[in-house]
Amino acid sequence: MMDGGICSYDVDACVTLQQEELAVLESIYPDYVWLDALKTTIRLEIPVELPEGTTVTVQSDTAAARSIISESEWSDGYDDEFSSPPKAHTTLSVLPPVLLDVRLPPTYPHAPPQIRTIHTTYSWLEDDLRVNLEKILAALWVEGEGALYTWLEWIRSGDFLDALHMSATADGKRIVNIPHPTPGLLMPMLQEFNISTQAARVSATSYACQVCSTSVKGARCVVLSCSHVFCRSCLESSWKQCIQEGNVGRVGCLNPACVEDHQEATEEEVRHVVAGEEVAEWKRLRAKRALDTDMLCP
Repeated sequence: MMDGGICSYDVDACVTLQQEELAVLESIYPDYVWLDALKTTIRLEIPVELPEGTTVTVQSDTAAARSIISESEWSDGYDDEFSSPPKAHTTLSVLPPVLLDVRLPPTYPHAPPQIRTIHTTYSWLEDDLRVNLEKILAALWVEGEGALYTWLEWIRSGDFLDALHMSATADGKRIVNIPHPTPGLLMPMLQEFNISTQAARVSATSYACQVCSTSVKGARCVVLSCSHVFCRSCLESSWKQCIQEGNVGRVGCLNPACVEDHQEATEEEVRHVVAGEEVAEWKRLRAKRALDTDMLCP
């Protein structure tokens, strides 16, 4: 109803709606929702999920890079002509969290939620993009409806990257472009976060080994670069035997499709599965194979 030209609502009813919305969020995303001690500010800590095979490019704005990179560094490692700004790219499945600090006014959801701060872990989203993100989030609020779940899902799914013109599709695969003044500094942090997140998920999940079909906790499994999963004992037994027999080409994924494609293990994967002496022998066999191949070439 109207009171002196100002809309007034039943505050107790609004508080109940807020509590119900928060309870739903916490039940679905317990690791994403935090309340401060006074329960006046809500922090949403939202990792950004990317489709499998997403290419992430970090490319510097030349002017921004010039402002923080010395002349000597620029001339040593960057394009002097400014025609190709420094960049780095890799394949990622997740980006570090977007952090929203939100205050709900007493009459929310009839009054808009107030975004106090927007930040990203490792500051991968630049200031102008964060300002635009705040404006878009504000526009998503509909009077009388909860906004927090909509915001969380929109960020978690990575859809906001399209709205910020940071994402495109080429040949059926998604490409995300992150402008940043120092790609060489940011990219290793993005890669490390991606690796640690994947490792945590693997450790918390049970998988069926593709050899023995036993269900094993992820911490006792090995996830290969091709995404196939095996229990460590099956992989160790197979790879040790192949190394002992000198069949270095079979030290790789045991999935039939990967065997047919000659999918070999990386050195990091081999070190993760077999002992140091087997690793040394595997490296010796690989070097010998490469030498033999070179000698056969005309």
